[in-house]
Amino acid sequence: MKKLLILAYDFPPYVSVGGLRPYAWYKYLHEYDIFPIVVTRQWENKYGNKLDYIAPSETKSTIIENSEKGIIIRTPYKPNLANRLMLKYGENKYKFIRKFISAYYEFMQWFFIIGPKSELYFVANEYLKINKIDTIIATGDPFILLKYASKLSEKHNIPWIADYRDPWTKNKNNNKKLKIWNSFFEKKTLKNVDLIITTCEFFKIKISELIKNKKFFIITNGYDFEAIESIKNEKQQSKKLQIALVGTVYKCHPIQSFISVLSNFIKENPSAKTQL
Repeated sequence: MKKLLILAYDFPPYVSVGGLRPYAWYKYLHEYDIFPIVVTRQWENKYGNKLDYIAPSETKSTIIENSEKGIIIRTPYKPNLANRLMLKYGENKYKFIRKFISAYYEFMQWFFIIGPKSELYFVANEYLKINKIDTIIATGDPFILLKYASKLSEKHNIPWIADYRDPWTKNKNNNKKLKIWNSFFEKKTLKNVDLIITTCEFFKIKISELIKNKKFFIITNGYDFEAIESIKNEKQQSKKLQIALVGTVYKCHPIQSFISVLSNFIKENPSAKTQL
């Protein structure tokens, strides 16, 4: 059985769309003779809102969970000073200081292994010292995980895969200066990558505009049928059909097909209440 080390910052129990992709790898890769070892951070879900992203873990020790499906290594999380100030005083106080500290770590993490996410690198490095791994995969964002995978690959002579859930430099939300910064580090990080995977052909085209002569594979997102089964008998709490999207609408999304289905539903059910 092949062993795959997965660097994934977002991972259950943290409620995140980005965490579902590596979680599916953990759940199902063993069926394909691949044993996944996931390195993630500890999530507490204490607040039930965005503060969970910066809340400290309850323990300062690494937690290791073993199962037939694979291994999950949960690293302790200690927020930086900016996040501690926000947790203590709220988001309306010390804004300038918090932004300065956050910017410091955001920039300096590309030169040194520092910052709240660096614990994933240190724990993965220690694991690789005493365990044989066939391949490393890092899923981003945060794209600093790609740098960690690149460095670990070089240090331990293990091939690595970059998984793009979204484009990095080619993200349309980036401003001009940030694109110049990101493009430098994206090209530098991906120099020794063995394979790039992403979720659709459109993303592949955008990424390959910057990253040349690398092998690509498309692995689309799916859905968790177990989650659908678990809620199918839930009593509806609304008499209105409500549909919501969180995220960015890209050219690869089948918007016309979706609108067509919704339009037909409204025509066939003129009295139904809908909200998009």
